[in-house]
Amino acid sequence: MAPRKNKIEDVERYLADHLYFPTIDPNQPFFFGFLTDGKPQQSPIIGNGSQNNPVRIYATTLKLLHLNCNTDNQDHSLFHIDGMYKITIENYPLLVFGRSNPNRTLHPIVFGITSKEEKEDFINFFESIKFVCRLFNINFILKFMMQDAQIACASALNACFPGV
Repeated sequence: MAPRKNKIEDVERYLADHLYFPTIDPNQPFFFGFLTDGKPQQSPIIGNGSQNNPVRIYATTLKLLHLNCNTDNQDHSLFHIDGMYKITIENYPLLVFGRSNPNRTLHPIVFGITSKEEKEDFINFFESIKFVCRLFNINFILKFMMQDAQIACASALNACFPGV
């Protein structure tokens, strides 16, 4: 087996080249949800996966957000969240947030990698989606959510979307 050559600096450099910005092409994937260094030319800071320094990386496109999160396009939509495991080298969960329509077609919206699945991780995930929607003037109101019986996700959902 060849040694792993992945470096966090390479990931941070890639993410820095694919941050969201006001004039982004609607079909261009961008990344969000992580801390940045706060400088004018922002650089992502990716955690090491520890309890106090989690990994959180989320990806979407502006087109996916507009088509699926804007209340004008929801029409009795049911939103979904689920996690998949053992598909990343570090075995971090891959979160998928999407919506289905009355025709039972599932539309993925946001993909996320997080080092753990605790309430604060889901709060960060949901609040990051809400932040990006506000940034691009997308009127996102979540009314219905389908998820598995995970307590951490349900608690975060109630905190971020009261009444859902």
